[in-house]
Amino acid sequence: MDEESVTIKAWNSASKEYSNLIKEQLRSSEREFWLRLIYQYAPKKDKLKVLDIGTGPGFFTISLAMDGHDAIGVDLSVGMLREAELNAKEMGVQCEFRPMNANNLLFDSNTFDLIISRNVTWTLPDMMECYREWRRVLAPGGRILVFDSNFNWNFFDPIHDMKFRDLIREIKIMGVDSGTVNTGFMFRNTYMETRPMLGMPRPQWDRNMLIKMRFTNIVTKTEVLVGTELDRMPNPESPAPLFLICAEKPSKSDEERMLIKEYWNGLAPFESGRCHRFCRDRKGIRYLETFEDVLRKGDLLDVACGAGFLSIAASEKGFASTGIDSSEEMVLEARRCAEEVHSDARFVLGDAEGMEFEDGSFDSVIIRNSLWSFKDPSSALAESYRVLRPKGRLVIIDADWIVKLSTGRPAFDDDGVRIRSGETGFGGTDVIDPIFRNLPLTIKIRPDWDINECSELGFRLVKSRTFDDTLLDKSIRDIVGDSFLLVFEKD
Repeated sequence: MDEESVTIKAWNSASKEYSNLIKEQLRSSEREFWLRLIYQYAPKKDKLKVLDIGTGPGFFTISLAMDGHDAIGVDLSVGMLREAELNAKEMGVQCEFRPMNANNLLFDSNTFDLIISRNVTWTLPDMMECYREWRRVLAPGGRILVFDSNFNWNFFDPIHDMKFRDLIREIKIMGVDSGTVNTGFMFRNTYMETRPMLGMPRPQWDRNMLIKMRFTNIVTKTEVLVGTELDRMPNPESPAPLFLICAEKPSKSDEERMLIKEYWNGLAPFESGRCHRFCRDRKGIRYLETFEDVLRKGDLLDVACGAGFLSIAASEKGFASTGIDSSEEMVLEARRCAEEVHSDARFVLGDAEGMEFEDGSFDSVIIRNSLWSFKDPSSALAESYRVLRPKGRLVIIDADWIVKLSTGRPAFDDDGVRIRSGETGFGGTDVIDPIFRNLPLTIKIRPDWDINECSELGFRLVKSRTFDDTLLDKSIRDIVGDSFLLVFEKD
C-alpha cells in the first residue's frame, strides 16, 4: 500500500471518534482559547484568508469561520471531511472543505494570509516539500502556524521512555479505566514506521528548514499548553507536550534585501581581518590621506562602513567618526576592530536609504565601494544630502563591480575571475548574483549617473578623478580597472 493510501485508511477509521472530541471542543471554552492563541501569531487583519491543512473534523476551519474569517479546510481523508461538513452544519456556519494533499495544494500562489495545522505534520511523508508548497500559496506577509507534538518520543529518548513507563504504571496502579490508557502507545506499528517526522528533534528541525527556505520572523515555542486551562499533562494519550511553529513569508523586495544582508553578513569576518591588517600596517591612514584634503573637518559619516577601517582611520586623523552599516555582523566586527586599536570611532546599525540621524548632523560623508550594491541608491544619496551640514562634503568612491565581475557572459578565465573576485569580497554566490545583476546601478553609466543624481539633489561637483585603488587585490583591479572618486559639496 502506498504512503497516501496508508494515511487515508488510518484517518478514515478514526474519523468518527475524533469528530466526537471536536464537537465537544467547538461547544466549550476551548474554542475561544484556541482563537486567542491563534491571534497572537496570525497577521493583524480583520478578515483573514485561512487554509486549515489536515483539518480533520474541521475544528480550526469552523472556529475561524464562526469568528468572521474566510476559512478553507483540506484533508486527504474523505471520512474526516464528511465529519467536518456535518460539524459545520451543526454549528450553523458555511465552510468550504476539499480533499487535497498537503504537498500539492490546488490553489494559486500568494493566496492565503494564514496556513494553520494542528497535530498533522507528524503524519506527513515529506514535510520539507510541504513547507515549500505552503510557502508558495502564502501571500507576502502571510504566516504558517503549526501546532504539533513529538508523538512516540518514548521510542527515541530513553529518559522520556522511562518517565512514560512510570506514568503508565502509576495510572494502572490507581485503577484508572483501561479505555483512558491506549496500550498501543507502547508498541511500534506499521503506520509509525512509515512516518518520517516521528523521531525528528522538533521543533528545531522545522526551524532549520524554515530558515533554509528563507522564511522570516520565525518563532518556536515548546510546552504551549503547560500552565494553561488546557494543560492535561501528564497524559498518556498524548504524552509529549504541544509545541508551535510560526513563520512569515517575506515580500519579494524584503527577501532580496534579506539576501543582500545575508551576503554582507557572510563577508564580515573576511573584512574584519582586512580591517585589522589595514589598521596594523597603517594602510587605512595612508589611504585616507590620499583624499583627506577634500573632507571637511568635524563630524564624519562612513556610509556602509563594513568592518570600519575608514572610520577608524578618520578617527585617528582627528575626525569625530561614525560608521553605519545594515549588516549586524559588519557592525559587530567594526566595533571589535575599533576596540583592538583603542579607537573612539563609533558604529551603528542602520540603513543608508533611511538613516536615523538628524538633519545637518555631519560635515563629511563617505560612501566607498558600496553604492553599487544598494537597492535604492537615489534614496541613499538623498539621505546623505539631508544629514550633511551646509558646505558639507560627500565623497563617493566606487567602480563598475557587477558590470565587470558578474555579467553572466562567457569570459576569458571565467572560473578564475569568479574565484578571485569571491575571495576579495566582490564575487557573490549563485544565490545572490542574480539579485546583484538586477540592481539599479548595474545598468547605469557611471560615474555620469552619480554626477547627474547628485546635481539634481543640490550638490555641486568639486572634484572628479579616476585612480588605482591599491587596497583592492591586484587581480580584481586587473578585471575592473580604475576606480573613480567624486567629491560634492552641499550648497
